[in-house]
Amino acid sequence: MIFGLFSFFLIISILFVSRLIHRKYSFKHQNYINSGTIVMITGGCHGIGIEILKFILTNYKCTVINIDVCKEKFKELEEYFNINKIDGRLFNYHCDISDIDQVNTCIDAILSEHTIDILINNAGIAFNKHFNYLEHKNFVKTIQTNLLAPIVLSKKLLHHNTINQNKLHIVNIASVMSHLTSCKSTDYSTTKWGLYAFHECLRYDYYHNKEFKFTIVCPFAVDTGMFEGFVSPLPLVKILKSSYVAEFIVKSIVLNDKIVFIPFYMEYIALAFKILPTCIRDYLYFKFSKKSLNYFIFYSEFCL
Repeated sequence: MIFGLFSFFLIISILFVSRLIHRKYSFKHQNYINSGTIVMITGGCHGIGIEILKFILTNYKCTVINIDVCKEKFKELEEYFNINKIDGRLFNYHCDISDIDQVNTCIDAILSEHTIDILINNAGIAFNKHFNYLEHKNFVKTIQTNLLAPIVLSKKLLHHNTINQNKLHIVNIASVMSHLTSCKSTDYSTTKWGLYAFHECLRYDYYHNKEFKFTIVCPFAVDTGMFEGFVSPLPLVKILKSSYVAEFIVKSIVLNDKIVFIPFYMEYIALAFKILPTCIRDYLYFKFSKKSLNYFIFYSEFCL
């Protein structure tokens, strides 16, 4: 048993170092995002979204289109980039992506002026309530924001770029909770599982079309405030910094990764957890989740 665990962690460590070296070398020898690239991101005023904006506009001379419901943050965002003299073009569009009519109107306006090269479906919400207390309107809003909006955005951009024979890279920000669920996360986990399935279907539908690329990112808990008070149940897995996750996401886009877990070994933990018998999974879940379950006493709506 001990030898088996030691061998597992040794293999994971070797894979991690090898992957790190390969990614670092490959990233230095690329020109994927350039001055002619137009990136569109949803939820770029908060959390991971704003960190992605900062990283892209700091390192690339491209155009970025930000779609966000928090209109009051636009001026603050623009001032930040002006003060720091960041070379890049930023366009802010106000839109509540949980309202599909608004999404259609907003995207039509954007596509009349721009052709999008990279779409990052980042915006998301979570209510963090027990299913018994989760109102129907809450569940609907989470589905519309986390799942339906990315589907609508992807559909419109794929259609537009197909007609105009342009390339497109669709990036969906999911979560480790698209594989490992938790109590009081029914709405969030449901939509992230759906988003992961949507991504896989897209990959296979467009598998032979090399003009379209698809990347999905499944990070562990991130310090965005969405799950305030959360404590990691795994001693070796710490809550991730949003700036680190953002940089990793951009590098994954550049390297054309298909499926990305942050940290990468969460993919193997999720796989190992799934193949265990249900009784053992339940035992391990409640044994390691005692502290992390305490954060679910906080339930309100958070924006990424």
